[in-house]
Amino acid sequence: MQSYLQNDKKPCIIIQGFFCAPRRKNPKFPDERRIGMNDILMQIRSDLPSFSKGQKRIANYILESYDKAAFMTASRLGKMVEVSESTVVRFAVELGFDGYPSMQKTLQELVRNKLTSVQRIEVTNDRLGNQDVVSTILQGDIDSIRMTSEALSRAEMAASVQAMLKDAGYQVPEINMEAYMKVRGMIQEFMDDFLGLYISPKNRLMNSLLIAPGLPGGMMGSLMADLESNLESINKYKAKHNLPFMTQDQLLIKLFDEVAYVWPRVGYPPLVTPFSQYVKNLAMMNVMAMEKGKERWGMIADDIWDMILGKAGRLPGKLAPEIIEKAEREGRKFFEGDPQNNYPDALDKYRKLMKENKWEVGQDDEELFEYAMHPAQYEAYKSGKAKEDFLEDVAKRRAEKDKSPEEDAKPKTLTVQVDGQAYRVTVAYGDTELPAAPAGAAAAPAGEGKEVLSPLEGKFFLVKGAQETPLQVGDTVKEGDVICYVEAMKTYNAIRAEFGGTVTAICVNPGDAVSEDDVLMKIG
Repeated sequence: MQSYLQNDKKPCIIIQGFFCAPRRKNPKFPDERRIGMNDILMQIRSDLPSFSKGQKRIANYILESYDKAAFMTASRLGKMVEVSESTVVRFAVELGFDGYPSMQKTLQELVRNKLTSVQRIEVTNDRLGNQDVVSTILQGDIDSIRMTSEALSRAEMAASVQAMLKDAGYQVPEINMEAYMKVRGMIQEFMDDFLGLYISPKNRLMNSLLIAPGLPGGMMGSLMADLESNLESINKYKAKHNLPFMTQDQLLIKLFDEVAYVWPRVGYPPLVTPFSQYVKNLAMMNVMAMEKGKERWGMIADDIWDMILGKAGRLPGKLAPEIIEKAEREGRKFFEGDPQNNYPDALDKYRKLMKENKWEVGQDDEELFEYAMHPAQYEAYKSGKAKEDFLEDVAKRRAEKDKSPEEDAKPKTLTVQVDGQAYRVTVAYGDTELPAAPAGAAAAPAGEGKEVLSPLEGKFFLVKGAQETPLQVGDTVKEGDVICYVEAMKTYNAIRAEFGGTVTAICVNPGDAVSEDDVLMKIG
């Protein structure tokens, strides 16, 4: 331990080579011992019973997630544990630091230099107590697992990879760990705030059901990402028909059973991207259809049909008779030739479109290939619509996250069904006054004709690629024609006309989100 004077003449301390800020006088430390990175967790654990309720929240969070807390501002940490910023600052002072920045710096040093095995034993010693040998061994295993997990931090992983590359003879630049830690601190709030809008808190929990199916990780990750919205769609239907709601676990079990049913019947396609996604999407569509009283195999996207029909190559297994019969009923032909012939070179066409739009093809034509692979998404990106939709969605999610209980009590307009007749009603809670009904509100203009309803939730598109010509009001369609698409679970689901006629109205803008049974267009 060494002491020295800073430029402002304030004494500082070096403990084991790490800087520790000066601390204020604290009765807990009559010898004026400074808290170093190695004893801060032990001190927090030791003082835990004496902390206030709010301080205990802070302490428990730091003990469980010090690697995250180290890069949070006092304000952000307070929001995380639901205490005020001033409570966080007082907590730091209570520990003996001269303010929150000093405590934060010590925590950052702790992240950078993990606790030793001996120190971990000291921290957990109070937990072991008089437990038997088995419990002690189990606790040791837990600590070993934790040590291994913590050893795989981003910073140390980068350093490890760098060392391995050097050992293999590669010339690699030195990693500036100071810069790395600073950048991580800058982006931590972004990660906590922004990503929290899109990552479900349920993803932090382990569901034992995930062990059962043995599905590939990418397939499982995509399935779990789609789960919430599809469960909501199913329960909306059940609410309309006065049926018991489905839980997430119940839906998971049905999905796993359906994947086991679907996979062999579509020829055992390799469970790698994109075929794994096709199998998952097909299982999801089947479950949703059957839960809504419809038949299995009712919605098979064109991309999935291409796989089934062999347009991307022959599948390893035989197709089930029910799939073959469905293909024949719909007039679909099985492909026996060279799969490459189904995908002619279209780069010249997209290169021409990019030139007309004055878009750069990018280094090694990377932008050109991106456009050719994802025409609709690329056009939305270049036009700015994708950004507008994204910012609108972020604002909506933030408003939902930050809304007050008073906002929940505001009047809401709901649709209720009585004896088969739908009614629009406005409800409010407590003494809230209902808004006055608008005088002579006119109905939204719409063409005459039969309604084309969306069979599922997703995003509406008239075309899925620049090579297609979008349908317009006044165009004539025949029964069975593809008239639009609903994109769901990264798959464009073709919507076909159930009757012929003339398009009298297109009721949704391309890229708009639609719910099941929303009117997409009208055909007269």
